[in-house]
Amino acid sequence: MSLFGSEMFSPPAVSTMTHPSSFDILSQESISKYSPAHYQGTQAGIPVTQTWDYIRQHNLDYFLGNVVKYVSRAGKKPNEPILDDLLKAQAYLDKAIQNHQPQL
Repeated sequence: MSLFGSEMFSPPAVSTMTHPSSFDILSQESISKYSPAHYQGTQAGIPVTQTWDYIRQHNLDYFLGNVVKYVSRAGKKPNEPILDDLLKAQAYLDKAIQNHQPQL
């Protein structure tokens, strides 16, 4: 049984053509919107892994992924105090802890 009814669903055949990544077809302005500087950087001249790549590679859930996101960008977003991101990270960490505590 499929989600689309009782008949089996077969997805359309995938083309063997190579498709551009979404970043290949976006304008430079759009790229900065989806990959802003406060999620990127270098350390000792070595590019740092993008935050969303780190979250995916480590299979972090929604709450822990947001902790990593806000801690990694803390103090880097223009016109936003570091404390704002740290408090956001704390809120997600508190929720993650709450979700992992045994129900009494």
